[in-house]
Amino acid sequence: MSATKRYTKETVGRHSRKVTVNNPIRRFSVAYQFIQSNRGKRYITTGGRVGKLFIAEADISKGGKNKGRKVIRFKTAKTTTLAYKCCWNYQSNCCGTHIKGYTEAIR
Repeated sequence: MSATKRYTKETVGRHSRKVTVNNPIRRFSVAYQFIQSNRGKRYITTGGRVGKLFIAEADISKGGKNKGRKVIRFKTAKTTTLAYKCCWNYQSNCCGTHIKGYTEAIR
């Protein structure tokens, strides 16, 4: 039995633009409304992990320094990744986590 290789991406830092992001929905506010109107819709990532199933949720952050801010949560079977307005159209979010594969799939 062979070991499964884990896929990891190079760390790019917060709000990286090393790679062009082609979001079909260019504005965070429009994406937020779209996700609210399409609750439970399933998406498939683009990029390095093509075909990874996820759902997106539009919510308000409940704690920490971002309390009260609009947030989009990208949820897979194992992880949740966050994107705020300041992260939209970047390759990575505030924490340096890659979000491009999620944001490009929202349509």
